[in-house]
Amino acid sequence: MLERYKRPVNEIEGRVRDDVLRYFGLEFWVQEPRIKLFGILTNRGISQADLVLALLRLNHLRDAERVVGKPIKVCPPCLRPAPMKVQRMLREAKVVKILVDNPCIGFARQKFDLYRPGMSVSQLILRGLRRRDLLKAQRWHWIQFSEQL
Repeated sequence: MLERYKRPVNEIEGRVRDDVLRYFGLEFWVQEPRIKLFGILTNRGISQADLVLALLRLNHLRDAERVVGKPIKVCPPCLRPAPMKVQRMLREAKVVKILVDNPCIGFARQKFDLYRPGMSVSQLILRGLRRRDLLKAQRWHWIQFSEQL
């Protein structure tokens, strides 16, 4: 990390500092508040861009703006998953319960968030899921239906 970012990075203290250290897997340094954040991140090879992205992911916009030195404009999301075409289902099984917390990462995590207890198969398909997704989730014991598909 460049020396010109030393001052704004060292101004990050308290809960935000602890969140950043946990984000990068440096929980040990949470117990040492007298050691400055800039030194820890520089020794680990974490750049200013990595720090800004971590702050944004942790919803610390003001601290990210201080590190960048300019305001960051927050826009609404522009990409939304397009709804899939509805296929005819012979049976209208309902999702009785979701058996696990979200076990997925990436795009699959967004798909898993579409499951809601009590929704029918056609409602889930309207939300963007495919029949294959439903069968896979049932086979892996992530969700349970009121009747078999």
